[in-house]
Amino acid sequence: LNATINMLLEIVSLISALAILFWLFIKNRYRYWERCGIASVPAEFPFGSVKECLLTKKTVGETLAGFYQKHQDKKLIGFYAPLQPMILIRDPELIKTVLVKDFNSFCDNGFELSEKIDPLLGYNPFGVKGLQEWKQIRSFHTPLHSMVKIKSMVPQMIKIGMNFAKYIENNLGKSIEMKQLARLYTNDVVGSCAFGVESDSFFDENSPLKIYTTGELFGVESEANYACLSAFFLPFVNNIFRWRTMSKKVEDFFIEMAKSCMNHRNESGLIRQDMIQLLIAYNNKALQENMKQFSDQELAANCMTFFIDGVETTSVALSFALFEIALNTIVQNKLRDEIKTAVKDISELDFDKLWSLQYLDMVVVEALRKYPPVNLLSRLCVQEILMDGVKVKPGTKVFIPVHGIHRDPKYYPEPEHFLPERFTKEKRSQMNKFTYLPFGEGPRTCLGNKFAQTEMKVALVALISKFHLQLSKENEYGRSLELDEKSVFLIAPKGGVNIIFTPV
Repeated sequence: LNATINMLLEIVSLISALAILFWLFIKNRYRYWERCGIASVPAEFPFGSVKECLLTKKTVGETLAGFYQKHQDKKLIGFYAPLQPMILIRDPELIKTVLVKDFNSFCDNGFELSEKIDPLLGYNPFGVKGLQEWKQIRSFHTPLHSMVKIKSMVPQMIKIGMNFAKYIENNLGKSIEMKQLARLYTNDVVGSCAFGVESDSFFDENSPLKIYTTGELFGVESEANYACLSAFFLPFVNNIFRWRTMSKKVEDFFIEMAKSCMNHRNESGLIRQDMIQLLIAYNNKALQENMKQFSDQELAANCMTFFIDGVETTSVALSFALFEIALNTIVQNKLRDEIKTAVKDISELDFDKLWSLQYLDMVVVEALRKYPPVNLLSRLCVQEILMDGVKVKPGTKVFIPVHGIHRDPKYYPEPEHFLPERFTKEKRSQMNKFTYLPFGEGPRTCLGNKFAQTEMKVALVALISKFHLQLSKENEYGRSLELDEKSVFLIAPKGGVNIIFTPV
């Protein structure tokens, strides 16, 4: 009996000692930034400083914006997620350091993925690791995003914009949820412009791309949601549980689309200056020079780049812009007057006329200011650097709170109000460009930003020129739409954007 008691006491003592050691480790860990001499956000085990977003009570962008607002006298602050020390940057000059001046020290994205588990993003320019690897894949995509190429795509965008307007015309007076409808438009635009796939998602239930629009790339289903959170804060968890930011179904869809489009081109001899032609040219060159061709997953990842830039992010931005236009009648009328002065009908529109519409540009830029689809930027430090007196070690993640910066009254007075006039040419020339970051900045800035803005503008011309927009009662949130806290990677309007259209 005594032996048993002694053994139990030893076990209890061991457990107690381990518990004390673990508690001391946690306590020491959460004092890391204090020892470095910089202010930090309080942390609690096991969530660190990011409890609200890990429990999906707030988006990551809103959580970081909260940190940003509470430390207005600091250039940078530390936080923990959950045990890992991370940095939040507030100062535009330090943002410039990370994104431009010392890009080589922060060349990797802080959204960490495994190519084996998540190939669509892992092989994508957004997620690819390593400076040389990133440069190679970036240079492959650059030719498709020249203004000359985008200019050639505008007639296809206009055609699909007319389908968009026709769908609205068939549903006048009804409350229409615009986020899903905007995705039908952007889906058809990207299908046509990048892959030569002619689709009519508005009217054809069997449209070849409509199966994709029934879901989202970065969905809010549990696994995808946790995978996105883990990619920011706990990348090793995705490797353990093999969580994916995108389902196998989505991966298979893109693989099949890439292969079938390439086979059709090779068999028909058709040549178009688009993504599929780039992929064919690369694989043909690789074959001739005895180099490695793109794998199925790499083909799919390259195709998906256009879908991220042109479908998901643009449909989100477009739906938020339509919300603000419906809410602000003065803005809506002024925009319609500018459009009507330039073109009587969308069929008269072309690239030059589209980009000459200054107020339209201001509306789009302000919508992206108030609702940046990706409302944070993250970078992974790959080589040691001294930043504002703080030694940043390799492996440290640095976050830029785009949502917080865009809603900072220091840069944007009355930030909750939708005021396109804040982006006149004169005012824009006086702004610090590192306080406006819907597409990022520097070498890793979003390649598809001009394509996305052009696509968005065509849709707005198609709708605003023909219809008056008003919010349905489902959507009367006040000055700003509430964000869906379960949407981690891209922002999403909670409850959708419900608008009623009537003829002008």
